[in-house]
Amino acid sequence: MLVFFLIRNRSVFRVQSSDVWKLAVLGIVGVAVTNYTYYFTVKESSVATAILVQYSAPVWVVLYSAFIMKSEKIDRITIVSLVLALFGCNLAVTGGSWNTIFLKGWAVVTGPLSAFTYAYQVIGTKQLLKRYSVWTMLIYMFGFAALFWMCINPPTQIIAKQYTLNDWGILWFFAVVSILIPQLHLRWV
Repeated sequence: MLVFFLIRNRSVFRVQSSDVWKLAVLGIVGVAVTNYTYYFTVKESSVATAILVQYSAPVWVVLYSAFIMKSEKIDRITIVSLVLALFGCNLAVTGGSWNTIFLKGWAVVTGPLSAFTYAYQVIGTKQLLKRYSVWTMLIYMFGFAALFWMCINPPTQIIAKQYTLNDWGILWFFAVVSILIPQLHLRWV
């Protein structure tokens, strides 16, 4: 994306200096921490558990909007909608069996944290999309997330692992399908 926009449309890089820190926190917390905590939860419990816990994020968004921002009211329809959404998520990921949902070890922390950080990402992007294009948001969010991970896991360590071309292809595909494409929903928020 960086190379594409450097060539095609440099205007996506223009942001107010007062918003750089917001974009940095959004990239680090909203992207890097959300993805790390989600995948750690998958590793420690199950995909179904990680999805169901992370998809409780709309509940936190509604609660934040109602009680902190005071921009929404919680009525019966909202409550019923949230309950049905969570029930629907459960049906979709478990087939209705609660036996497959479990948190153990550190997943007790990382599961809910993935929901909170994802809710933060939704709230933060909604605010910043009032001033910036989705492409500006994605460039900065992914850029700061990448810088964060390069500090944690420097490129020299990645190179030392001697990934094959096939490995890099899988990683690239995974990044596009699981991170970039889902973020494109912001274009229509």
